[in-house]
Amino acid sequence: MILLDLLFVLFVGICCFLVSHVIEYLFRPKRRRRVRRKHRPIPIQRNRHHIEADLDRLLVLYKQGKLNEQQYDYEANQLIDQLSSHLSLQS
Repeated sequence: MILLDLLFVLFVGICCFLVSHVIEYLFRPKRRRRVRRKHRPIPIQRNRHHIEADLDRLLVLYKQGKLNEQQYDYEANQLIDQLSSHLSLQS
């Protein structure tokens, strides 16, 4: 009998807890209900000098043998694309 009483008290406590959360949710101001989204960081636009310096570093790494030809070509093409888009925006 005591076990049934304890289970009933536990059940009533859980129900009260859930009811209080539902009531709090319904009466909370709407501005708090909105999901706050994180802003994406604005990509830093690199200037011509930085891109050319990266190309120079890439060439040095290739000549030292730290990069193979495929890696050099891929990364150099990426940097050249950035440089061309930067120069097209300036003109």
